[in-house]
Amino acid sequence: MGFKTTDHKAPASLRGAVQGLLWHWEVTDRAFNEDVSLIVSELASNAVEHTQEDYHSASLTVWLNDGMLLVCVHDRSKKAAEPNTDFLGEGGRGLIIVNALCSERNGYVETCPDWDAQGKVVKAWLQVPTGNGKEVAVPTQSLTDYRPVLVNA
Repeated sequence: MGFKTTDHKAPASLRGAVQGLLWHWEVTDRAFNEDVSLIVSELASNAVEHTQEDYHSASLTVWLNDGMLLVCVHDRSKKAAEPNTDFLGEGGRGLIIVNALCSERNGYVETCPDWDAQGKVVKAWLQVPTGNGKEVAVPTQSLTDYRPVLVNA
């Protein structure tokens, strides 16, 4: 799902889309879904806040396979995604939060160049829980495969 890095409302829209996708995949653990929403928000906000002025688009992709959820945010900036180590300064804690949430969910975060080396991809991996702590077996799907049904009230 593409979004404009000039749109400061994009993170909220993306959170809603991902919540719909998790519901579609029958991932119902409320605490997990809230963690995923925060991760989506932080990664998308980083793209909006830090992407160079020359690049106005980014994308979010979400996959679920073999009990692991992968959240990817791709932007066209080559600037490395780095956490702010100045804990007294404003902002800069998004990657620290994402790392902590992924670690808590038996996952991890990685940043790598995109396929054409014109930008980067920040990937957040999380293990999907079920009520009894086992993994969810769901076929591979991505946000780009998800088509929400719009209901007119």
